[in-house]
Order: sequence, then C-alpha cells, then structure tokens
Amino acid sequence: MSHFLVQRYLEEGAARAAQERPAVVDSNAMLSYAELARATNRLARGLREAGIRGGDRVAFCLERSTRPVVAVLGILKSGAAYVPVHRKTPPERMAAVFKDCAPCAVVCDSATLAHVRSAIALSGGAVRIVLLGASPAGALAADPDVVFQRDIDALDDAPLDCDRVASSPAYLLYTSGSTGHPKGVIVTHQNIRDYIDWAAREFAVGAEDRVLGTAPFSFDMSTFDIFCPLKCGAALYIAPEAALVFPVELVRFMERHRVTIWKGVSSLLMYMARTGAIGPARVPSLRTVIFAGEVLPTKYLMEWMRTFPDKTFYNAYGPTETTGVSACYRIPVMPDKPDDPIPIGKPRDRTTLLVLDEKRMPVPAGQPGEICIGGAGVSPGYWNDEDLSRRAFCEITAGDGAPQRAFMTGDLGVLRADGHCLYLGRTDAQVKIMGYRIELGDIERVLSSVGWVRDAAVVVRPTEHAEMPELVAFVELDGTRAGDDVAAELAAHLPPYMIPRRVVTLPRLPRTDRGKIDRQLLMKRGLGDDAEC
Repeated sequence: MSHFLVQRYLEEGAARAAQERPAVVDSNAMLSYAELARATNRLARGLREAGIRGGDRVAFCLERSTRPVVAVLGILKSGAAYVPVHRKTPPERMAAVFKDCAPCAVVCDSATLAHVRSAIALSGGAVRIVLLGASPAGALAADPDVVFQRDIDALDDAPLDCDRVASSPAYLLYTSGSTGHPKGVIVTHQNIRDYIDWAAREFAVGAEDRVLGTAPFSFDMSTFDIFCPLKCGAALYIAPEAALVFPVELVRFMERHRVTIWKGVSSLLMYMARTGAIGPARVPSLRTVIFAGEVLPTKYLMEWMRTFPDKTFYNAYGPTETTGVSACYRIPVMPDKPDDPIPIGKPRDRTTLLVLDEKRMPVPAGQPGEICIGGAGVSPGYWNDEDLSRRAFCEITAGDGAPQRAFMTGDLGVLRADGHCLYLGRTDAQVKIMGYRIELGDIERVLSSVGWVRDAAVVVRPTEHAEMPELVAFVELDGTRAGDDVAAELAAHLPPYMIPRRVVTLPRLPRTDRGKIDRQLLMKRGLGDDAEC
C-alpha cells in the first residue's frame, strides 16, 4: 500500500493545483507542490537508510519555518509516526518524551541541535540525528549518528512504497499529564483523514485559498494547518515568531500574503482585538476565521464581527484525544450582549457528543454534565499507558445503536434544546492557558522537587482583564533562597507557557481541617495583595 494519508493528499492537492504553485511558505522560503514532494521523498529515503522502519517513531524539534512541514511528511512517508517537540522545551522534559516514545531518530536544525543532544544524553537512548539545513563542521562532521542536509539532498527523490494502514499511528502528541509526566496521545492516519476530509468540506477550502498557520507544530491545531491545505491544493503560510508576539505584524503578514482562512487560538484573537490591531479596512482577503483552543470572550468576538461583518466566524471545539475539531458552531449573527455564551455547536460528521452524569448516563437537555466524544476521531489511547487509557476512554452507543469508542473529556457542558452544546469549564485541575492544556499538578511536582521549596501550590486566577487568566504559584521556602529564584528554577524544567506569571511566598500554605492545601483560600489570596491567608 502507498502512503495511506500523505500520498493521497499530495495527489489530491497536486490535481487541484499546478505543480509549481506554492504549497508551503514562510518569511524566507517557498516550496511548490513539486518541490515539497521531492524534499519529503528524499527525507523519507534518508530516514529509511538510517534504519527507520514502519511503526517506528521519529521526533522533530525545529525552528518555525517550512522545515517542520517537510519533517512531518517525510516521516510519514518513511512509514514512521512523528513526535513533535517544541523548540523551547527544556532538555529534561524533552528527555522524558524520548524515554517514553523511544524515537529511532530526531530531526532538528542548527538552532535546536544543542537542546536535542542534551535531551538525548539525559534520556540514555541511542538515537540518530537528522540535521536539516546545516553543513558538517568540527567534531560533529565525524559523528556517524548524524545525517546532514547534504546527505539528504544526494538521495533519489522518487516516491517510496509504504505498508502503513489506516489504523497505524500517524503522530504522538505529548500533553501535560496529571501524574506529573507528559502523556503521549496516539492519533492514527484514519483519525486525521476523517477530520481533514470533513474540515475541507465544512470550511469550503479550495485550491485558491491561502491558509494562515499560527499554531506551534507541537500543538494539535497544526493538524489542520498542515493537512487541510495539502488535501485541497491550497497554500499554507507560516506566520513568523515575531508576528505571534506583535499583532500588528501578524496583520501585515496576513495582508502581504492575502490570507483567506485562519484557524487560530482564541487568546490570539482576543489579544489582537485588545491591542487595536484590527480595523475595518484590514485584511480584505480574509473570509473565514475559526477560533479554538479555549473560550473566546464574547465581547472580543463582537468586536471582530463588528469590525468585519463580511467575514464568517466559527467556534470550534475538540481535545487532542479526539483529533482536531469534534464540534463546531458557525456564528450566524453578532451576539447581542457581551455575556451571551457562544456554543461549541454540534458534533461533526461521524462523531457523537454526549453530556453525561457521574454514572456516565446522559443527562437531560439543560442540565450540566461531562462532555463525552465518540466516533471516528477518537484516539486509540495513550502511548505506554494502558491504565490511563482505560480510565479516560470508554464505549458508548451511537445514535444508530452501534457501539462507539469514546473519550471522557473532563470538560463540563450542557446541551441546549436546539441540540447545540455550551462549554462550561473543567471538571478537574486541568486548565487552558493560551490554548495549551496544563495540569497544575505537573507544575507543583517540579516545584516540590526543588530542595529549598518546602511546599507549593499553583492556582489559576483572573487578572485585571478577567478574560485572561494567569497561573500563580504559592510557595513555602526554607529561607536559603528567595521567591525570585523560583521562576528560574521552573524555566529549567518546564516550557514557557507552564511557568506561573506570579510567585507568592508565604510563611506556610493554608490547609483545611483534613490537612489538604486550602486552594479556595489561595484563590482569594491571589485576587489581591491585601487578602489574608
């Protein structure tokens, strides 16, 4: 069998777009469909020659550019599953991912090489390195475990055969785990294909479209960015890092490249509205905006819709474990009031959305419960963690009476009488900040492992802009170090989005009469500097 996912999408995309039309573009480079096919074929062949076989895992850690897309497609064409790791992930955490998934190779570039080599050393594994865009130099040139760009460029660019099937893993995506260790979500070729085939229809993506990519490639929102344009013969325009920090730059990038479709994290849309980056005459090419990853406060949606009455807006919902978008709501008109909730909508094709009680029985419309997602997008489970998979996944009965694999999301929701679902928040200590899922216990574990931290707790509190929550760490220290040292310690072990904005030192953390940390009291303490614990 040829490449179940990639080859089909490349063939479909090429049929809809001339071979030399852009497939993926960044600030410095453009790859046509023909160039993308050749580059990914060579990388796949290089991985095969490095010993990669069907069913293996290949990680990648790359700067934001066209290279992550080449890595994804090349890895899939080799028959392996890809494991994306953010370039700012500390070596210790990267090593934990490597220990868990045991990659046979890691694709990196000169900017991420040192990080990757440190993580490999910490993991204790024997891992080949594929170094893109760099020439051999110094002692590295003699390292037999490093494959250089020149080695890849010298290979045949003809397609390879691949025996992967629909149920084969396409990627493992690591998220924050409640046990304090990252957990790898398995997503199959069939999971992706079912999602992307639906998304292409739902959002009417065509060969003339230019899709804006703002999601990190280690974030599941990148699944849409990579595969939907590829299937439809459209082009993906990867926003540079600076544009993600400065909204005005992002608007300029969208205008310069005449972007037509954007699926972005809600917090970025909110930030753009708050900073005044959007205006009635801006981005005339943009026709469709899909926001996801977390709740977009209604007042910011109203500002977007008031500014751009001619554009179409969608609210999308879906955990990593259910692949991309599980439910979606096309917003018909601008909401009347800032406190009007925006539904996450109805389930996409071949998907079931239920709201269940504690006994996992459906609750009546209008009553809250836990959102359960079943259907074609549901992951096979977590890598190397059958116990967690058994607890998080279950079997439900679909509308046609057939059994369906399902995922208990941990999200609270309520079904309206019209069948649309409203998201109400989390049932546990997992939170979302800037679209990233974060387990508070994951941060607390790192804090507690520091010798001079006696006790620690992390809470989420509103800021002066109540729509933008922040992490606050409360710590009890032994007196040898100061609170200012906590952030530096965390930065050595956690990615930036998991580091609390504020660190509050206390003589002792408040506890309930049962001896547990009194988090409700800490929440009150976090709301103002004068509150007492």
